[in-house]
Amino acid sequence: METLTNTWKIVNRGKEPATLWLHQPKNTAYQLSKPEKPLKEVDNDYRFEAPLKPGETLDFVVEQKRDVFDKVQLANSSEEQIRFYLAQRYYPPEPRRL
Repeated sequence: METLTNTWKIVNRGKEPATLWLHQPKNTAYQLSKPEKPLKEVDNDYRFEAPLKPGETLDFVVEQKRDVFDKVQLANSSEEQIRFYLAQRYYPPEPRRL
């Protein structure tokens, strides 16, 4: 799983409540995971609403995730090449069990 994370520090320095509308670029290769859904989608952006009380500071986090797959074909590989692939740390333990 690969995650893109943006954290926005939002500060209301005023004496009245305020609402901020935040536009976050949408990456079509990823799915929005946090918050679960935007207020709305505008062009290629997500629009989020962040209400703030007077003097409030908010860390607004937007996460987009995608599954990452890697395919290695070993059918015509030598034993040395197979051992090389199995020794790589970025492969999870499941495919390394033979």
